[in-house]
Amino acid sequence: MNLLGWFAMSLCLCVNAETNAVWRDSGDNVTLGCSSCDKGYDGMYLYLYREHKPRIQVVYYPESGDKTTPGDAFIERIQTKGSLSKHTVTISTLSVNDSGFYKCVYVTFPSGETSCSHYTLFVSGVAPCPCPLGYDKSPCRVFIIIAAFTACMLVTIPFILLVVSRVRRWSSSRRVPGPLSNDNMYQVMSPAREELPPGPCASA
Repeated sequence: MNLLGWFAMSLCLCVNAETNAVWRDSGDNVTLGCSSCDKGYDGMYLYLYREHKPRIQVVYYPESGDKTTPGDAFIERIQTKGSLSKHTVTISTLSVNDSGFYKCVYVTFPSGETSCSHYTLFVSGVAPCPCPLGYDKSPCRVFIIIAAFTACMLVTIPFILLVVSRVRRWSSSRRVPGPLSNDNMYQVMSPAREELPPGPCASA
């Protein structure tokens, strides 16, 4: 499942080349920059997104900048520097669970949200295809070809198994004639007796 998750993240990254790709080893630190697209925000959330899971709060940075609020999984691992409109967030002691998509979301209470910066973080893995603009995207094509081949196999294999199963059922349902008994074999091999016409003795 972890391999499939890495592959999905790599494929998404290849499709969206504008996403910033960052990879680190376990135990390393990473610094992500957040810059607001406009002014007048009440604060900024840095969120971690994982597939099929609710987003996770990494840190909340208020407008005053007096006290940041890290998420439960990032307590004592977060350092911030700069103002609300332009600052950096450093995450220390990275683990594989920190891999995912990071977004800097600026908020205006009660309900306004604006996403400004996006990052894809890979931890403790071989650097996948980042596909930056202006570079050859042939590795991305390889990922897409592999994905298409895998999907084709997932569709073809169940169909083949279904056909084989039906052929077996059809073969087992056919009645195979059993061996002939001795009596039947004798009747088949013995020639029929010819009836003779009645002789003169028969009329007497």
